[in-house]
Amino acid sequence: MSAQRRNRKRSRGGGQGQQGQQGQQPNQQQGQRGHGNVPQAADLWRAVPPVELPEPITPAVDPTALLRSLGTPPLPGQQAVADHYLAAVVERSAHLATALAAAADLLELPADG
Repeated sequence: MSAQRRNRKRSRGGGQGQQGQQGQQPNQQQGQRGHGNVPQAADLWRAVPPVELPEPITPAVDPTALLRSLGTPPLPGQQAVADHYLAAVVERSAHLATALAAAADLLELPADG
């Protein structure tokens, strides 16, 4: 709320006077309604079915291919810098995903030859 609006409200007596008391009545009435609609608690400790192992993950040969297919970013005067930094982020993400797959013993190395 702007300072002008606050000042107008104070000059009219709209601060914490009668309007403030009237504004509290609907909230009190709302607090008395709706107690019957309490959601049921979820059973957090229930048994869950076993999860299937995911298929092996093959690292991307060129993680920036999709990025390059979109073209240069529309940043006038900054296209080369933006291309470089966006490619760096995508490559870093691909390396971290590969490391995570290796840590989970899910990494499938591409066949050479």
